[in-house]
Amino acid sequence: MKRNKIAGLLLMALLIEKVIQHVYVTGAFLLDIGGIRSVVALDYRFFMMSGGVVAVAYGATFFAIYMRYGWGLSLVAVLAVFDVVGEFVAQGRFDIVLNVSFIVAVILKKSNTHEGLLVCLFDG
Repeated sequence: MKRNKIAGLLLMALLIEKVIQHVYVTGAFLLDIGGIRSVVALDYRFFMMSGGVVAVAYGATFFAIYMRYGWGLSLVAVLAVFDVVGEFVAQGRFDIVLNVSFIVAVILKKSNTHEGLLVCLFDG
C-alpha cells in the first residue's frame, strides 16, 4: 500500500529532524545561544552531554530503520520516552506540551511485532 510507504518515509523524516534538533540544542548549550543555559532546571552540561548521545542514538535508529533491523523500532520507542521525560526534567515542571515523539511511541505500541511493523511501513 502506498499509505504504508508514506508512513515509513515520514518516520525516516522524523528521525532526521530529531538528529538535527538534538545537534542544534546541544550546540546552543555549548555556545549559550539565547541564554539557554539559564532556563533549564539542571546543570546545562547534563543536557549538553545527553543531547549529544541522543543525537547519535537517533542517527543509529535512522540507519537501523533504513536497514530494516527490528531493534530500530525498539530504539525509536525508547528514545521517544526519553524525549518526553527529558522535556519534563529540562523544564522542571509538568505543564508542558508533549512532542511528536510521544505520538511515535503510541503508534509503535499498537504494533504486535517490530518486524511486522517494519514490513508494513516499507513493503506495503
